[in-house]
Amino acid sequence: MKPKLIAACLVCLLAVLVMAAERTPATKLIGDITYQPYRVATTAPTKLYAVTGYNSGSAQFVLIFTTLNASGAAPTNTQGASFCIPVGATQGFSFDLSYYGVDVDSVTVANSTSPTNYIAGSTNCSFQIIVAN
Repeated sequence: MKPKLIAACLVCLLAVLVMAAERTPATKLIGDITYQPYRVATTAPTKLYAVTGYNSGSAQFVLIFTTLNASGAAPTNTQGASFCIPVGATQGFSFDLSYYGVDVDSVTVANSTSPTNYIAGSTNCSFQIIVAN
């Protein structure tokens, strides 16, 4: 290859990498491997990208709430979830909303024995939530 052609290819590659870096959203990870019945990730509007975790107990449901309830913290049994992830016994789980994410008012994740509203499960799930920074 000629040096000018190589230089032109490198310039094009650099331009593509810069454009990709500018489009990559800034995110933060909330959570860890500590077992909890629920985790309040944020009470402020944000963009939700993903929820992952592990259920060390029996089969149950992981509910994702994207609006605050009256108390502003723990979900209640009258509050409907925005998303439901069925999780088998001693299984990991993942819920990915892709590169674009979803705009939400808040994010709380909880394990529940019901797929539609919060009925407290055991303290045997870990939650990791990825939201906009």
